[in-house]
Amino acid sequence: MKKIFTLIICLPIFCYAQKKTGGYAQLGGNLEVNKPLGSGGGGSFMVGHFVGNSMSIGAGFNIIKFKNLDKATPSIFADFRAYFGKDYKKPIPYLTLTPGYTFFNENIDDRGLSRTIAKGGFLFGAGVGCIFYSGHRIAPFFGISYNNFPIVNLDKDGNEIAKNNYNISNIILGVKF
Repeated sequence: MKKIFTLIICLPIFCYAQKKTGGYAQLGGNLEVNKPLGSGGGGSFMVGHFVGNSMSIGAGFNIIKFKNLDKATPSIFADFRAYFGKDYKKPIPYLTLTPGYTFFNENIDDRGLSRTIAKGGFLFGAGVGCIFYSGHRIAPFFGISYNNFPIVNLDKDGNEIAKNNYNISNIILGVKF
């Protein structure tokens, strides 16, 4: 499993490092909203490579701190995008799919009744965005997405008690270069 995640992260970095015109990097800040987890904020970094004129594949990581969770939640993900435009002199809208894995590990005291451990797992996101090009390769971008965030509750012996999938709304602002 670690080899697959290493490949997902390293392949786009190697493509971008070749200094070809088809690579990109993206740095952004996230605002996430979910009722039981509370609002959250954090940041993300992604690299990718264009496959043809209207698609790209990339990988990235983010870290989010939710209000109602004690620890920050890091995750890694792949990024598949479809672009609707090629002209770097005007905004380009896009659709994105982001499957990945969240690394979450937290001890939870369930009102003194039992001790459980919550851990993360496979996550999935889908969204839309727009890159605001104005004739330069460096451009601000804006995106909104839906993310499915898992938390698995285990008892002290490691047996699964419950699995909760939280639906999270995500807003990201940043710079693409």
